[in-house]
Amino acid sequence: MSSPAATLEQTTFRTVINALEAEGRVHPPLVAVSPTASVKECLAVMARHHILSVPIRARSGGVGAVPHSRYAGMLSILDLVGQIFTAPDRQAALDAAVESALPLHESSRESYRIWDADVDDDMRLTLQQFTRGIHRALLTSVAGDPTRVFTQSDVLRYIAADLAAFLPAGVTPDTPLGALPLQSTFTSLISVRADTPARDAFLTLWQKNVQAVPVLDAAGRVVATVSGASLRGITSAAVAMLDLPVAEFLAARNDGTLPEVATCTKDTTFADVIQRIVRGSLHRVWVLAPATDDAGREVCTGVISLTDLIRWFLAQRE
Repeated sequence: MSSPAATLEQTTFRTVINALEAEGRVHPPLVAVSPTASVKECLAVMARHHILSVPIRARSGGVGAVPHSRYAGMLSILDLVGQIFTAPDRQAALDAAVESALPLHESSRESYRIWDADVDDDMRLTLQQFTRGIHRALLTSVAGDPTRVFTQSDVLRYIAADLAAFLPAGVTPDTPLGALPLQSTFTSLISVRADTPARDAFLTLWQKNVQAVPVLDAAGRVVATVSGASLRGITSAAVAMLDLPVAEFLAARNDGTLPEVATCTKDTTFADVIQRIVRGSLHRVWVLAPATDDAGREVCTGVISLTDLIRWFLAQRE
């Protein structure tokens, strides 16, 4: 009998996609951008399609071109914001060709390369990449299916639909998090204060090459999350909003109130965490614990991300 990890690895992308589509989650056609489009135009495309990353078409023999590849790289919204706010002239950065934002000499960035696979392949190699911080892959097809983006979230949604089938002996959906070696703990918490300018908060993500950080109030409580998803739908016309304090920026883009923060404790059940992520289309939950100063407050001690969860599932070999 296959282990839960082996069962997951042997599942094909097509099986996952078909299962998700049966639940009403349709993968839209791939959107790509010309390398000569401006950063401003790229932002507009991403806003129009409500996406956070986009493949940049390759020039034949040009910047970032990879032999036999149609794409030079895949840029995230954070890559574009980093390009804009590290440039001496914002407007010039917005008008520059989007290919200038490709990190040609920074191999640690996800946008440096594109991970791809055939839709009828099993997920083994791609899941290994997902445990290393790659968040998405391009699915091509020798059978002529349209190219599409496949993400860590797709994997978690597939698992969540039959969670017990992917759990090892001794672990149930009601097992508390404190009993599992799951969360990423912080030796030094990267965070931003609520009054930090939003542009600096997003630059922290880009410069530290992290996906999200908690926003803390003066007492050290988590009041919000800042991530690439916080920039969904932003266009060049709204770039000036990033000069606002980050808490004000997040509230202004959420009908005047801060978005709810997804948190858990060591007593939260495994199934509850999975469902919070899936139902909220989240990429992480912050782990809280009582502060040591007896002030009755909770502080952030760790995070459970999609990468952490996929890594844990793949470790279940018995």
